[in-house]
Amino acid sequence: MDNFDLRRYLIENKLTRNSRVLKESTKQQHSPQKVAKVVNTDNPYSDKLLQAINRIDSKYSLMERLISEVSIEQLKAQFVDSGKLSEKVFDQIVNAVGGKTAYATWLAKKVADGVIEPSNIDSFEQYISIFDRHRKKFEKQDLNQYKTKEDVSTLAAKAEEIASMIANDPSKEKGISKGDKYKQYLIGTVDGFNVYKIPQGATNLYGMSCELGKGTEWCTATEKTDGHFNDYIEKGPLYVFIKPNSNEKYQFSYEGHEYRDKDDKRLLW
Repeated sequence: MDNFDLRRYLIENKLTRNSRVLKESTKQQHSPQKVAKVVNTDNPYSDKLLQAINRIDSKYSLMERLISEVSIEQLKAQFVDSGKLSEKVFDQIVNAVGGKTAYATWLAKKVADGVIEPSNIDSFEQYISIFDRHRKKFEKQDLNQYKTKEDVSTLAAKAEEIASMIANDPSKEKGISKGDKYKQYLIGTVDGFNVYKIPQGATNLYGMSCELGKGTEWCTATEKTDGHFNDYIEKGPLYVFIKPNSNEKYQFSYEGHEYRDKDDKRLLW
């Protein structure tokens, strides 16, 4: 990549955000990864550009980011420059969907058409996020099929139902890391171990116990029966110690008089 001027390459090949080539490409960009690579093989910079793109994860490739930027600008022209939405509302929409063009298009259209009130945009940040991760739980798995106020109300109700389910049992959450999923139960770190506390009486957190105890021989994490877990958790809290990037795990129950390693070997009492 020495002496390769990326900006110069994009300008020379009409790949800048205002270029005809890139705008034509975005017309087909339901899925950014399906957009054809626009490369002039006669240009001496072509091979170097391909090498650069291939080094970047496809999800965050240069072309995808450029297309995303252009698409958002095109949406802004469609909704803000035309007077259908204020710039403030449009920016709120883009932020709510994390800059995802397809979701921004849907939400902007629904707000502009009066199907969704601007005051409810923040709520749809959660609804769309849940839809994205739990799509199979929704009757209609294509967001564009939610067109009317009734459709949107159905979407919101289902998203709230799933949110309530996750709040009761975070192990049902999909598409996020274990650390994010159980961060509210992380009480600190000790000697390099993350310490999670499953509160006394929280029989609804058996799924969490199984996930945190994966790879162990603990009877509280068998994924077959929650009987032993319930016995322990009704007496008092369970503490799970996990060392990141290793298979070291320990479980402690003061009321149960037990401190065990991942092989279920008793270390105290």
